[in-house]
Amino acid sequence: MKRASAIAIATILLIAAAAAQPPAPKPGPELKKLDYFTGNWASEGDSKPSPMGPGGKMTMNQEAKWMDGGFFVVIHSDYKHSGGRRHRYGIPGLRPARQGLHL
Repeated sequence: MKRASAIAIATILLIAAAAAQPPAPKPGPELKKLDYFTGNWASEGDSKPSPMGPGGKMTMNQEAKWMDGGFFVVIHSDYKHSGGRRHRYGIPGLRPARQGLHL
């Protein structure tokens, strides 16, 4: 009998705790500015010689999409140039004070 009462009390407490949780936050309208970066991009061009490597032809493929929840855009980039191949991962965001973009 005591066990059944304990289970009933625990069940009631779990249901009450689940019902009391606030709804998940939603992204603000200012984050829609990041839509500009979403999609698949392809670029090609010439890079100048620098301490990072020799100059020459370069190509870049980039995929950018919204992370689950809609608060961040995730960017995956793949570069090929005379110095080799490089990968980059970025998450652009907004600075709340100025609402300016930063990477």
